[in-house]
Amino acid sequence: MLPEESGEIKVTFNSKNKIGRIRKTITIYSNDKSQPVKKIFIYAQVVPKTKDDPHADENMMHGSYFEGKCANCHVERGIGKYGKALYDADCAMCHGTNGKGVEHLTRPLNDQKYLSSILDEELYKRIANGTSNIMMLGFAKEKSGPLDEKQLRSVSEYIRSFQKVQKE
Repeated sequence: MLPEESGEIKVTFNSKNKIGRIRKTITIYSNDKSQPVKKIFIYAQVVPKTKDDPHADENMMHGSYFEGKCANCHVERGIGKYGKALYDADCAMCHGTNGKGVEHLTRPLNDQKYLSSILDEELYKRIANGTSNIMMLGFAKEKSGPLDEKQLRSVSEYIRSFQKVQKE
């Protein structure tokens, strides 16, 4: 394309196995000297199908991110890892690097108010058993997740390390 010409970029978004507010980033690389890299964002609100719909399971999360193709990101990258390495492999994709959150998707886990309001055991239980949010399944092996107790404790402790200690 020549300068000052316009064009079209076609993007496809696959909502399968997703629910809720989703943000996808598209990075455009060009030879524009003033702005060689441009990021644009696509936002989608994926609404679950009703139970009466014969295809209801196609857009719902039912633990499938621990199985099949999804396991590549949600399980396999964290095998044998602990603490920060495990968080970076399995958690950061949804909860952001260093717990900063992912805009319009998850709460920041490094939020000081949140960290000061939750006990260590409750934090552990949310990771192990999941939460009321359909996207946060339990990662404990007992919940069909990939993590053993030692891994669960290590990632829980790593998240706790985001909390800044108040000096008296």
